[in-house]
Amino acid sequence: MSLPRYASRTIPVVLLAALASLAGCSTQIVLPVAPKPDGAPVAATPAAALGRLAWSWKHRALDPCRDLFACDYEFAFEPEDSAGVRFRGRPWTRPDELDFARHLFETGSAEAPPATYVGLDLESDAPALADDRPGKDPRWHRRIQTPFVAVVVAPGRELRVLGFETFYFTRGDSACIPQELSDQGYGPDSTRWWIERWEDNYFVSAGAGARASQATPIRPVTIGAVKALYLDSPPAP
Repeated sequence: MSLPRYASRTIPVVLLAALASLAGCSTQIVLPVAPKPDGAPVAATPAAALGRLAWSWKHRALDPCRDLFACDYEFAFEPEDSAGVRFRGRPWTRPDELDFARHLFETGSAEAPPATYVGLDLESDAPALADDRPGKDPRWHRRIQTPFVAVVVAPGRELRVLGFETFYFTRGDSACIPQELSDQGYGPDSTRWWIERWEDNYFVSAGAGARASQATPIRPVTIGAVKALYLDSPPAP
């Protein structure tokens, strides 16, 4: 079918007008960008160290935890938390932390199967304050206080943690490097931060839990309770 004569004259005019308008504008072609690999953050700052912790939990990955906790690391249970009773005679140390993570992510414990999902939210832009403990120099020692919301889902159970945690960090040129990491070449490094202490500051009381359960069917627990639940190894087959 042939176009009307007026149309054959109009189309070139329209095209020329469009090309002229484009010539007067700057155009940019946006090519597809491949997504960045989802890797664990490097603990280059105290906040990035917390990001590395959150990443390892969300991905149920043990390796990022190995070079995150200093050899003198301790976790402090909230004083009113009954889950910490058996740790009043000894501290919760780095080996405990790694055993807990391995049981949570991979093997399960005598009391609970391994998690199929772990979610963790921290305040990503929380300021790194000076370490308020005696004898700590703020150039090498910092602390972050942050809300801590975690969800652990395993077959037959779901745990929700609502807490307010304090993390203490040591710069890598002052930190106690675990021996197995020293053997792998880790050494003093001012561009890296290590978690030296983790304090559970907020305890959801039985009364608060009962009130919360009216709105939500799952009662919040402390992070200390989750740690204690997953510390013990599963029974031998």
